[in-house]
Amino acid sequence: MRVLKMYTGMLGAVCFLGMAGAAQAATFSGSVVGDFSCNSGQPLPDYTYLYNNDADATATGYTGEGGQSEFAWGFTDVYERWGRLYAGDTENHSVNDRSYFAFQGVGSDTTAPSAFSVEDGQVFSIGDFTYRNTPVYGATDVDELNFSVDVTVTLPIGVSETFNIGLMIINTPNDDPDPNDYAAVTGMSGELIFDYEGATYQMEMLGFWLDGQYKMETYAEEGETQMAEIHARFNQVAVPLPAAAWLLGSGLLGLLPFRKKK
Repeated sequence: MRVLKMYTGMLGAVCFLGMAGAAQAATFSGSVVGDFSCNSGQPLPDYTYLYNNDADATATGYTGEGGQSEFAWGFTDVYERWGRLYAGDTENHSVNDRSYFAFQGVGSDTTAPSAFSVEDGQVFSIGDFTYRNTPVYGATDVDELNFSVDVTVTLPIGVSETFNIGLMIINTPNDDPDPNDYAAVTGMSGELIFDYEGATYQMEMLGFWLDGQYKMETYAEEGETQMAEIHARFNQVAVPLPAAAWLLGSGLLGLLPFRKKK
């Protein structure tokens, strides 16, 4: 938990991209869709709920909101029978009975924020990431999750790329002086690089916009819900920089062995 305070600078703060020669600013338009999945294709535990509906405005998931992807987990009240855990009170279920992540990408469907249309170098939101932190039974916690973001540029050219982002969930004790639980980025793959009118452009993931700065993690207090935009920008570059180099430069990789659970 305290370790997280050491790397609150986001990917973009350490990504110094070599700029190409001066040119007229280009404008790029497109949309974003996000999905959640378990690590390494493992089956979902029976106390988790997955709804990848970001591109379907009519489909609802755990929260009852349409047109967003959601991953929920945990029981607030449990009993054990024949070695398995079951929810203790299913009659009085509410949306805040479990922890969950939700994501709605820009331009993903009719209920989503407007699709992006930005000039190179202009910061923009790729979507809203929501974290609900509900105190749940420890054996029904989740530690790791995959979050993928599909970015499609439709104008002035058609290109797309999937960014795969690893998330580590740090569950702090409920009586800890720091009441927050965290979802921290542990790695990212994906490079959206393309040529347009003689120049090379690269999409740079800046990260979660929280508390007036870019961070490597999002957080939520016990019993509270936090929403953070994820920001990015298109840069004109001389030498594209791989996503792994952004993580390495941030010092994140050296901090990954430290984690704290309930």
